[in-house]
Amino acid sequence: MTCASIKRLADFRSLIPFGHTGSASGESVKTNLRHRTKLITLGFIALLSTVSAGPAAAQPLPGPSVAPIADSRPAIASLSLKERKGLQAEINQVLAETKGGKQISANEVSWQNGAVVLVLPLPGQDTAPAYSKATAGSNEAQGAAVEAQDAAVDWKGCPAGRADNRWYCFYEHPYWGGRRLQWNHSHCAENISLHDYNFAYMTSSWVNTTYNVRVETYTDMGNPMWTEEPQYMSADVPGHFNDEATHFSACRT
Repeated sequence: MTCASIKRLADFRSLIPFGHTGSASGESVKTNLRHRTKLITLGFIALLSTVSAGPAAAQPLPGPSVAPIADSRPAIASLSLKERKGLQAEINQVLAETKGGKQISANEVSWQNGAVVLVLPLPGQDTAPAYSKATAGSNEAQGAAVEAQDAAVDWKGCPAGRADNRWYCFYEHPYWGGRRLQWNHSHCAENISLHDYNFAYMTSSWVNTTYNVRVETYTDMGNPMWTEEPQYMSADVPGHFNDEATHFSACRT
């Protein structure tokens, strides 16, 4: 018990009245003493309960309320604070569930120096918007070419750059809706896992703007699914393959 607690007990005792002494009868004195003893006991029990309770449990601090990435695009600037917080929460979840990702704009995460980009729809929108300038700047290998091209040159939001700087994209929903995961390099030596990019069991449509990269998709067991030929797109995938792809390869033809 602390010194402060002892002082509080002493203060409590000093507030309990004694019976009159001198002329008071012996029975009256005994009654007052019993009453005083009972009050002291109850007060001591209450004091011990307060001391043993200890301080209140600490509460976690609130997370960030605004996206930490500066993004001057008009579509981003027009979002409300609540919408930006919701969008940032989605980005935070992607970063928490993957490795090596970097947020490059209010609605984009990139990997491998920009060779892979995940684009999220803005609040209230059904499809992901065209890539931002941050996507071009994050791609060290192809950034200059992407930034030089007209931003309107895309297929359903999937960048269709000049020469070899053309992308293939996976979409979360049919008819190129929802999130978009886009790539612009071939990957033929080994299959790429969509688990690593928070996109496994999610693909429902696709676009391949490349001239000479064929994309093959697979299940977790390695079973082949659909093929994405160069210069083709599809608003959906075969019904039994919807939301089933977990891996892919992308080989030059």
